[in-house]
Amino acid sequence: MTTSISIYGVGRSGTKLTQLVTCMALARQYHTCDLSYEPFYWANRHCTQMSLPGIREHGRLPLFLTEAAAETLDSPYLRAKTRRRDGVPLVTKFIRGNGRIRLIDRLAAPDVSVFVFRPVVSVLDSIRRCRFDLLGERQEYPSDQPRLVEEIRHNSELEVSASFLDRCISTEDLNALWWLAMNEAALRAFAEIHAAGRPVLLIDQRWFVAHPLDGAQRLLASAGVAAIDIAVGDLHDAWMRQETVLQTVAAATSPLGYVETDELPFRDRVSCHPAEKTSAQHAFVPMPPDPALAVHPLYREINEAFFGMLRQFDPAVVCAPSMPGQE
Repeated sequence: MTTSISIYGVGRSGTKLTQLVTCMALARQYHTCDLSYEPFYWANRHCTQMSLPGIREHGRLPLFLTEAAAETLDSPYLRAKTRRRDGVPLVTKFIRGNGRIRLIDRLAAPDVSVFVFRPVVSVLDSIRRCRFDLLGERQEYPSDQPRLVEEIRHNSELEVSASFLDRCISTEDLNALWWLAMNEAALRAFAEIHAAGRPVLLIDQRWFVAHPLDGAQRLLASAGVAAIDIAVGDLHDAWMRQETVLQTVAAATSPLGYVETDELPFRDRVSCHPAEKTSAQHAFVPMPPDPALAVHPLYREINEAFFGMLRQFDPAVVCAPSMPGQE
């Protein structure tokens, strides 16, 4: 049976690291692996071509699908993007999919669904460094801000996020609200998948950065893949043959450090954000967040709201440095 893994998370949360390490481990075992990187925006791994069908699909689908809508909607585009090739593992990652997990899970039927998360202050700080925007400002589609506010206001499943709606004024506030709403939706969908007896794994990015090999093995075990004999050196050697610069793990804690990334036996279906090509060191050097962000009362409350919900999840499927909490 061909392995399929779906990874979800808000942008700048560590989904790419999780995807790449997992794919490299699978490629080590099976000599090939398909990567599908953010089907709602990119058409190729080098960010040289946007996916117009993907952008149209992002605009067509609501940001947050209720259970009833997810059961009735179809998406031939997503079916094609998550289709497995016989005998070739597939790892797909979404940063605009947290509110659509029910639909994607039904169409893709992955062996394991993975939710990657990171504290909101770290995400906002990374957004600043990369000049990125979760709402789509300065990207090739209309901003999602109006429908984010509208859908939160009228979606009874986003009760926690709705409680912050009137306090989010600035663009940065609204990025924090996106982070909370998307993660609230992901937790609800993952609770349903878990209750149905299908494999899930929730990964704190800080834990995965500190334990990338353990993380890959835990993830693959959740997908039913036997243990793979892989070491940090294997990943380092593989990354050194690639062509885009990618900082994955702090040099102080791992020999991976800065590496050049692209000759793995992968199909051309993965990429990275353009800012990472031109300013990788600035984008990926682990640095403390802006002190003003760290003490911002709204962001601290938003962060605690999410981690409060996370504490109610089955700890057996949560990988975190310790008991998840506000930092």
